[in-house]
Parts: sequence; C-alpha cells; structure tokens
Amino acid sequence: MSNIHLLDYHTTNMIAAGEVVETPVSVVKELVENSIDAGSSRIEVYIERGGKAVTGVSDNGNGMSRDDLLLAFKKHSTSKIKEIDDLRTLSTLGFRGEALPSIASVARIQVRTKEKEALTGCTMTIEAGEESEVKEIGCSDGTNIVVKDLFFNTPARLKFMKSDSAYHAQISDLVSKIALSHPDKVFILRTDKKTIIQTPGNNRLLDVIASIWGTGITKHLTKIEFKSNDINVEGFISSPSYYRTNRKSQVLFVNNRLVKSEALTNAIEGCYKTLLPIRRFPIFVLGITLSPDKVDVNIHPAKTEVRFTNEDVVHQVLAEAVAGDLNKATTNDFNSVFQVKDTSFKDKPKIDKVKEVNKTEEKRETFEQLPSNIWKSQNIKKSADIPKKELIKAPETPVYKAEDHNDYVIIGQLDNSYILCESKGDLFLFDQHAAHERIIYNRMMEKAKNGSGGERQQLLIPVQLDLTNSESQVLINNIDTLLDFGFTIEHFGNNSFLLREVPQEINIGHEELVFREILDMLSKGGSIDGDTMYHQACVIMACKRAVKAGQKLSFAEMKNIINLIPKEENGVTCPHGRPTVISFSNEFIARKFLR
Repeated sequence: MSNIHLLDYHTTNMIAAGEVVETPVSVVKELVENSIDAGSSRIEVYIERGGKAVTGVSDNGNGMSRDDLLLAFKKHSTSKIKEIDDLRTLSTLGFRGEALPSIASVARIQVRTKEKEALTGCTMTIEAGEESEVKEIGCSDGTNIVVKDLFFNTPARLKFMKSDSAYHAQISDLVSKIALSHPDKVFILRTDKKTIIQTPGNNRLLDVIASIWGTGITKHLTKIEFKSNDINVEGFISSPSYYRTNRKSQVLFVNNRLVKSEALTNAIEGCYKTLLPIRRFPIFVLGITLSPDKVDVNIHPAKTEVRFTNEDVVHQVLAEAVAGDLNKATTNDFNSVFQVKDTSFKDKPKIDKVKEVNKTEEKRETFEQLPSNIWKSQNIKKSADIPKKELIKAPETPVYKAEDHNDYVIIGQLDNSYILCESKGDLFLFDQHAAHERIIYNRMMEKAKNGSGGERQQLLIPVQLDLTNSESQVLINNIDTLLDFGFTIEHFGNNSFLLREVPQEINIGHEELVFREILDMLSKGGSIDGDTMYHQACVIMACKRAVKAGQKLSFAEMKNIINLIPKEENGVTCPHGRPTVISFSNEFIARKFLR
C-alpha cells in the first residue's frame, strides 16, 4: 500500500494560501497590483476591521470578460505571461497566477467586472474555493472585488491574527508606498466610510509625497535625476538635517515594483554615513528603471524581492546618484545654518562642510542647559559668568585638592569625549555623555516621584507635525498618555497636528525630534501605561539634553559632572545601560609598564 498521496485541489490551494496570503495586507497588495496591471488610472481600497472583516478593491481598468472571469480563480491562470521566456521581458507586477485562487480558498469573495467595450458586465461569488454560476449584470467599467471573512475556514490562522489597528496601519503604509511608486494614478483608501488617503494622480511625485506625508516635508527634499550604464534613478532624498528614527519613510521601487532590498538600502544610507547621528535614517522615495532582462522578480511569492544580473553596477549607480545630489542638500543646510550668501565655497567639498556644521551644532548645546536645580544645588556659576582663565583646559599638573572633587582629581579630556581623573593612584575615565545623561534622567525621575512631573511649557510658535497615516493612528490611540506627559496637541486637518505645549525638559528646537522619537516608541510598543512612557520618554529627553561626545568642556563643566555622578543612584550606567566610568588600578598600570 502506497504512503504517498496526491493532494486534492482544495487542499493544495489552502497550502499555497499560506505563502501568498499571510495577512489582510497581502490581500490588499495582490488586488491592488492586479488593478495596476489592468491599466487602471483610479484605484479605491475599502477596509473594515483592518481588512479582516472586509477588503474591497475597485478600479476603472480593462475589466474581464465572462470567459476570463471563469478562469481568473483557477490555479496558475494568468494573463501576464504565456511561457517561461516571458519572464525576461516582464513589465507587469503579477505573473504567478496564485493570488486570486489562494485568497478565494480562505475567504468569501464577490466579483463584479466589465470590459470597456462590453454592454454589460458579469458577477460571481466564491466561498472557500467553491465558485458560483457567473451572472450577467449592469455595472461600471473595470473590476470590483470584495473579500469578506478572511480565514473564516482556518481557525488556527485567525487565532494568531493581530489587532485591527495594527493591520489598519500596515495597509495604510502599503497603499501609501504603492501610490508613491505610481504617481500617475489616483489611489484612495477608505475605512469605515472615512477617507484616509487620496492622491492627485497628476504624475507629479512631489505632490503625491505632500498628499501622503504632508506639505512640510517637501521643503526638505532634493530631487534626483541620474542615468548611468542604462540605469535610471529618479525620485527624492532628504537633506542630512531632516531625518527619522526609523525606516518607515523609505520607499524603493524597481521598474515601478515596490521592493525590499537591504543591499540597495545600505547603498543609499552609506552616502549619509558621516552626516546623520547614530540610529537616524534618511527619507527617500527612489525609483530604479532598467531593462527587464537585467532584473529577476521571480524570487518569492510575495514578489517584493528582486535580484540583478549585475548587482554591483546597480548599487554603484544608486550610490553615485544619491551622493551627487547630497551635495545640493548639504549646501542648502550649510547656508541655512550660517546664513551664507556668498556661494564661492561651492567648488569645495560639500561633505566636509556638513561635518563642520554638525560639530558647530553640538558645540552650541552648552553645559548651561543642565537642569536649573543642578546648578543651584552646587552653587556653581554658569559658564558665561566664570572668569576666562578658568575656562581654559585643565593644566597637566592638577592644582585642585582631591577633596574638592569628591576624591577625584581632574586631569583633562580625552578626545573631547572622556573626562580623565585620578583618585588614590587609580585612573578613571568618565564618559561625559553617558554620565551627564544619567544625571539629567535622575532629576526628571525625582520630579515625577515628588509629583511635579508632567510640567509643560507653551510654545510661542506651535510646531506643525505632518505625520503618516500610521503615525496619526498611533498618536490618536495614545493621545491621553501624551497629554498626561506634557504634550498639548491640536488637530490641524488630515494628518497634520500642532504641538502647542511640550514637557519643560525639552530644549528649544528639539520639540519635533523628541516627539517623533516618542511616537516611534509608542508605535513599537502599542498602548503603554503612563509610568512606562514617562520612563522611556525621560530616557529620550536626557539623551538629547546631555553634552555630546566630541564636545569640548570647560574645567567647571567637567567638575560639575565629576562632583555629581558618584552620588547618583545607578550612577555607574546611563539610562540606556552603558557604563558611565571605567577604571584602571595603579597595579594594572604598573604591570603594563613591567614594574
């Protein structure tokens, strides 16, 4: 008796659905791509309960005949290719013929479609892969597909589904990015009768970016138009002064196909390597166009991964395109910071200028920004009031007694990042940023314990925030927690908001940056309680207020850190867990010198 069985058609479709249809987001992606391939100029998406209850996609494309509709939900039936060689010249987004039968096997579907030249259209319903009879109806040109009760016949899949809001945010992000890769088409996303996204479809990428991410972002973008080795690169990149704490605002497409490529992303981010702070990411919307026979899209059923016949060339061209146009962006940054009107420096390397700008910006964050109670508790004058000779770097031979520094004698700075001290013959290196960060964090947490946390400062000029749809949803879901923490936020229309009040610990000019980091934190952790948020937000703000690595400190500023940090609770680490100090014993140093 044979142990090998031939699986029936229904079972094979259910198995295939596991690869093609993982979530409601997969359903939206497959249906929208079919609408694009059908030559549509207008595509509407409607979802309920994050797509789990209802996902509808309608378009004004070519539509299907009765015969086409009968074949559309059969396994491996497609209008995109006829034989394997067609993959070499593929210009459509779909080609496998797996999406519709896979979706139909795990949902209830209703289809209405009509060819443009036809007098009437036709309709059909499918439930768990079982098709009804095709009927003739009157309907508009194009195709409308409604998917209901996704995974209703696979309880195990339903058990592991995420929340409605999670899928809502993912679908919003997906439709936004597909719209950016096809600026010539109108995309509309609605949920519960509310319009979330609507793009102009005027084939102007910058207008599409403005409609999705807000008009505020457009002034920070630089246009790219580059061609080399028969490879075109077009789109927009952000200036080094405008960045995000995550990669959600990065869109990359190849031959109008939205793709995910770590190698291509690294090539772009590598151009920003010395221009952005650590763990900060540029914004970009870039399209790469090359001959279809030089790119392989048949890698994975999701069709988001691609390979190139010569990847090194593509990476090099992309890097050249971004690096070249970064010169424009960095020049604008330099001029805006220093208000330079003379452009004679344009012939000089621009990247070096940006390094100078970053250092200057860091130096502007003086030690005077320590919380006022730190200064008062130590009765120390601000650096502006300290005699000039005292601001000179510490002499090589310490002239201060050990007891004046809590048994630490300050020697000086190493690489403008570490404070060198000697105590009882041992050598101590304090990380100035980590130590100062711990001091500021502890002061903010002390205020919370004393009931004085959440104090806010009103902004003379409100900060306008242009958010993505997913970011807006996160903000709305956590509005009470943000208010309790000290943020007063006003809706300004669509996905725009105004910051009118912020926690008083935030430095002037850092309001948007700190708020976006907190919003990013909330998007990763979902809804969190006030205490947890206060702790994590204080970590972010302490990091922003602390002196920076590479920042030269006066002797009084070094002294203030060294006086305070040994007394701090958990003073041996910063709020992120990095050490604030390391030591070398006299015996260890003696051994190194073979004594």
